[in-house]
Amino acid sequence: MQDVPKIVRARLQRPAPATAETHPDADLLTAFAEHSLAARERDHVLEHIARCGDCRDVVVLALPATEAVALASSPSAARIGWLS
Repeated sequence: MQDVPKIVRARLQRPAPATAETHPDADLLTAFAEHSLAARERDHVLEHIARCGDCRDVVVLALPATEAVALASSPSAARIGWLS
């Protein structure tokens, strides 16, 4: 740790700020993504993910997979061809 600049050493020795908020656990974030939280818990998680990009990423990954919807070809499109 001798090659570390003084400013880095000072930052590492400084105590963490008292306002540092802990992240909700993964189960709580998953429940948020599944819309299964009570209003109070949902508001707390929503307030947190508004400020925390890491937790937003977890919520996005916890969302259920969406299937690609194939567009059905219309009958009029089926009749149009090179023979018509």
